[in-house]
This record gives sequence, C-alpha cells and structure tokens, in this order.
Amino acid sequence: MPPYLALTATATHLTVESVLNKFKINKSIISINTERSNIDISVSRDRDVNSSLIKLLQSSKYKNLSSIIIYCRSKYMVDVVSNYLRNCNLKCLGFHGGLTE
Repeated sequence: MPPYLALTATATHLTVESVLNKFKINKSIISINTERSNIDISVSRDRDVNSSLIKLLQSSKYKNLSSIIIYCRSKYMVDVVSNYLRNCNLKCLGFHGGLTE
C-alpha cells in the first residue's frame, strides 16, 4: 500500500480514528499543538449579531488591521455575512469551497 499523508488543523479524535480506519493506516501520528499568539477569538451572545459584529470590527483593537478572517458555520452564512459587511461599506471578500472564482 502506498504511503498516505493526512493533514488537518481541526480534526477531532473521532475524525482521526475514522481516517486511520478508512485508509488502514497504522497509528503513526504526529500531532503538534501550538499556541497562536496572532489569533484572537471573540464570542458574543448579543441579540443583535449584525450590530455587534460591526462594533467589534470598528473597535480600536481591530479597526487598523490589514486583514481579518471571520469563520462562518456554512457557505450560506459566508454569503450573508460578507454581503452585510459590504452593505455597511466595509471592504469584504467572502470565500468558501463552493465558489468558482
């Protein structure tokens, strides 16, 4: 059997086991867990999500950054959020696996 290389940034233990079993890979796993000082996670329970996002992006902590990545749960939400930000006159480009350009 040819060698396989599986790389991921977010696989759960169950996902790793599934990949190993599916491809009949011997458990030779190298796992590196590094702290990323350049990544900031913000979670909000505000009812007005749109307003909260705009306030966050315009806050002193974020407004002068050259780029920001916003993760969304679905392709649909990528389109919704990116359209909303553009409508608020913020430069924004949505990206997901279903885009052709």
